[in-house]
Amino acid sequence: LRGPQGTLYGANTEGGIVRIYSKNPMNYQGTDIHLGLASGLERRAEVAHYHRPSDKLAFMVAGFYSGQKGFFENTHLGERNDKMDEAGAKLHLVWKPAEKLTFDLTSDYQYALQNGFPYGYYDEEQDHTFKPSTTTMNTYHRQMVNTGLNISYDFGSLLFTSTTSHQYLWDRMHMDQDYVAADYFHLMQQQKMNAVTQEFVLRSKGSGIWKHTTGIYGSYQWLHTNAPVTFGPEMVTLIDAGMQQGLQHALPTGHSLTFNSLYVPADFRTPQFNLGIYHETNLELTDGLTATLGLRYDFVETTNDFSTQALADMTYRIAIPTRSIVTPIAYVSDYTASFYRNSEKLLPKFGLTWTFDEAGSNLFAVVNKGYRAGGYNLQAFADIFQDEMRTLGAGIPRDGKVKHTDEDIERLKDQIGYDPETTWNYELGTHLNLLDDKLKADVALFYTQIHNQQLSVMSPAYGYGRVIVNAGKSYSCGAEVALRGSVADNHLAWGASYSFVNAKFKEYDDFDDAHNAISYKDHYVPFIPQHQFSANADYRFDLNGSLFHKLTLGANAQGQGKTYWEADNNLCQKFYATLGAHAAIDMGAVVVDFWGRNLTNAHYHTFLVNSK
Repeated sequence: LRGPQGTLYGANTEGGIVRIYSKNPMNYQGTDIHLGLASGLERRAEVAHYHRPSDKLAFMVAGFYSGQKGFFENTHLGERNDKMDEAGAKLHLVWKPAEKLTFDLTSDYQYALQNGFPYGYYDEEQDHTFKPSTTTMNTYHRQMVNTGLNISYDFGSLLFTSTTSHQYLWDRMHMDQDYVAADYFHLMQQQKMNAVTQEFVLRSKGSGIWKHTTGIYGSYQWLHTNAPVTFGPEMVTLIDAGMQQGLQHALPTGHSLTFNSLYVPADFRTPQFNLGIYHETNLELTDGLTATLGLRYDFVETTNDFSTQALADMTYRIAIPTRSIVTPIAYVSDYTASFYRNSEKLLPKFGLTWTFDEAGSNLFAVVNKGYRAGGYNLQAFADIFQDEMRTLGAGIPRDGKVKHTDEDIERLKDQIGYDPETTWNYELGTHLNLLDDKLKADVALFYTQIHNQQLSVMSPAYGYGRVIVNAGKSYSCGAEVALRGSVADNHLAWGASYSFVNAKFKEYDDFDDAHNAISYKDHYVPFIPQHQFSANADYRFDLNGSLFHKLTLGANAQGQGKTYWEADNNLCQKFYATLGAHAAIDMGAVVVDFWGRNLTNAHYHTFLVNSK
């Protein structure tokens, strides 16, 4: 579903959503086994069994493992940065105690242990990217359990559903945030999250002139994040050098203050509550013409209870003719507070759809509003403490304990917070089913206005760590075309798509390294490819042999670009394309598929940041 889906699905669905349908054990029985092996010692194994012991009960149990040796070698550590192992299991249970009543339970467990973040230094002049080289290996460890219970009751003309879910997440991330062999600083972030959701929906059934959906949605998320930052000797030297500049004329002759170490422990508890009430009506105005009217009230409240400190060791020296007096100072700067921010939005939707043939082809126009909730930047404190220490200079208290006023706390609220993002989306398009469904076409034109766009940028103070900032206004406009079909008595299946997007800032002001005001008006919005395309074709040969039943040969290509990485538009990924192919042999119960991706070995960046 493309475009903002705020009416039915609430916040954070501005770009659309993907609906995933898994096999229902009521309709499908048997055992599926998938085995795979690829370069980089990538391996995968999946087993799923579907069983229906009675007309009222069915279940599925499954398990998987995947792993790889990886491709990105860390030259400093002699290990692959993308080595990984993952495993998990899933249970799906369907029970129909009565014809109109259905219980549908799904639960899955996932485990992941991997190296990560294979960033390498990029030489812009030579257009060359070096292999990763870090002080220590970046790692990520995760355990997650998702459980959902869907209860539905069929009233005939109405269908009532209740959906209850719980998600448990525990993860630990170790990141060498400077991504170089020298030891500047690293982050060890550990999270524990529990989230519960409940939704009640009443929707109409049948083919009447009025179709409608009404629902209420609530969720509560508990999130505890522990994210200490440790500064290595290289960064300690930089901070000390910066502090010394401020002390040159502040200390008496013979007095000196030396910075020795810095550690920033941080503990955050950020619960979030979300409430949504919504209704959507589809009213058939005339034969083939349907109007869509929807409205959602959405409320989000986010709390940030935090305790974070800067702990440093300093040395104060006083040189006198006969000796030096050395005084160690234990520097402590503490922020302990509780912030909260909330937002409430009305998300309307208006649409017209004209279905003009029996195959279901239509023309549509839709206007709807979307939004993304605001929040807090938890990685901002390391920069805040560095800036504070440089500013204090000789004003550091003799006992080393920095006092913060109420005004400091209020200023901090603005420093670490970011506002909600809102969008208005206008779309005109068509879905065409042609040539007896042998050709399907989707065409859409769109224009999106964005207010307070949330951008992920490198921390503006020192360029280490990422934070969310708000750009004033921006827009995005473009077109999408998708074609798919089959010929030669369904032996040849093909598809192709293309999209063009022009996304620019209308208002976005910032400051450069010298604190001079700059404007990014009319600059391209980063991370949005201007062009994207894909094409694929599969041809099936019917062999009708005793062993080999079918042979399918296929090829595919996809590409994207130009993609800017930052608002100044200095760095970008130019347009590139990759080529793939496969050959699948169908032997009835067994299908063997040989495949290759990026057969032309195209080189490209998937992400690039400028850390000054």
